Amino acid sequence: MQYDKKYKLHKCVSKDASRPALQSVYFDKAEKSLVITNGTVLAKIAVSDCEQDQAALIDDKAFASTVKGKGIAAVSIQDGKLTDTCTGVSMPIDPETEYYPAYERVMPKQDEQVTFKLGINAKELFNLSQALGNEKLVLSFYEKGFETDDRSYKSAITVRAWDEQDTENVGLIMPMKINND
Repeated sequence: MQYDKKYKLHKCVSKDASRPALQSVYFDKAEKSLVITNGTVLAKIAVSDCEQDQAALIDDKAFASTVKGKGIAAVSIQDGKLTDTCTGVSMPIDPETEYYPAYERVMPKQDEQVTFKLGINAKELFNLSQALGNEKLVLSFYEKGFETDDRSYKSAITVRAWDEQDTENVGLIMPMKINND
């Protein structure tokens, strides 16, 4: 199977030992995808050249070793092993996938109508969360924007710490323009 090394799926696996399946990257052979969820976030990326590979749960450390550097990762999943086909290094993996959650139930269907789109710079939002001293945030959106002589702007998004006691500290982040599709 092949996938771009820019996809750092292992960074979002669960740390909860009581949910071992969520501590892995799931190779969904039927969907030709790698999937992670930790119960709060979910990511699904397409893979190619995976016809010979077996569905499996890939340990986060084993997956992390395949995405070092840049370019395309080329791996094989056979007989309970993940093999980096470039280096020949093999690592054991779990071929038991029956305990992985039915993530498809929460994925929007392709024919569903999008009701709201927003572009946001995730790195800037992360930096703002650090500035506010809280990794849990409340984002508030306001209808009214403002205009200058040559441009119209959407209102900045108000960002506050999740802590309801912290009402004085506030951040703002501007939405990014999304091309209409």
